Amino acid sequence: MDKKMTKKQNFVLALAGLIVLFLLWIWAGSVLGETRVPSPWKIVDRFKETIWQSPEIQFQGAGSNGFSVHVSATLGRYLTGTLSGTAIAFICLFLIARYKSFKEIFNPLIDILRAIPPLALAPFFLLWFGTSQGGIIGIVIFYAFTMIFVAGAEALDRQDPVQANFARTLGAGKTTIALRVMLPSLLPSMAGPIKVAYSWSWGLVIVGELLGAKSGVGRILNAFIAILSTDLVVVGIVWILILAVAVEKVVAVVLRWLLRWNAGKM
Repeated sequence: MDKKMTKKQNFVLALAGLIVLFLLWIWAGSVLGETRVPSPWKIVDRFKETIWQSPEIQFQGAGSNGFSVHVSATLGRYLTGTLSGTAIAFICLFLIARYKSFKEIFNPLIDILRAIPPLALAPFFLLWFGTSQGGIIGIVIFYAFTMIFVAGAEALDRQDPVQANFARTLGAGKTTIALRVMLPSLLPSMAGPIKVAYSWSWGLVIVGELLGAKSGVGRILNAFIAILSTDLVVVGIVWILILAVAVEKVVAVVLRWLLRWNAGKM
């Protein structure tokens, strides 16, 4: 009963927050004018009109298929970067868990990555690879890898050896212990960093596209910011918001499924 009441209260509070935001939006539009703060209903109309085709986007040299092509390009870069960075991070964590020599090899890298903010190294990727597809994806891979790998390595250092020792007494080999015991036990500590990495990676993709990509939502935002087309800028931001919320929900579901064995402790 208490859980139902809490969910109901949370829903009411969230709804109240949306209503306040909506009213503030309308008020800002009436004070600053439609050209600076387009009304919500205008954004809805422009959103529907520009999904598949947009003369404005075509005039800016970004194709005749509206936002759809650019949303797909941004989502593709994001998924390629985050999933690749995650895969590389877990491969490195497996190597550290399985082979003691790899831990010594990776320790200097961990210390460096822990000390230097990943975003501080992003300009180097742009200098090395430019704003091409590879450059943007490279930034996201590096950021996702750094966030997840450093968090996992630190959790590995704090890990209680009892479970691994128990599995060893049952005859489990080093590879089995690393894959079936050590890596799964890291996930509760890594859930937060994984969510942060997947959330912040959107900003990296958009910034990379703003700096000169040939496609993507950031490319559209850059074009319409220059000509002060506020309504289409807001539409682009809405697209990113939709994608970010959808990915966040998927990540939450996947993490909940992976951590189902730990549900009673959370």
